[in-house]
Amino acid sequence: MTDNGLDNDIVLICSIILMDTDMQYYIDGY
Repeated sequence: MTDNGLDNDIVLICSIILMDTDMQYYIDGY
């Protein structure tokens, strides 16, 4: 159960990091 929760947290963090970098690239593109 803890491993599954940890995986979910990692996926959530990775998705947030990807969204942050995408927004930075989008803003830098402008």
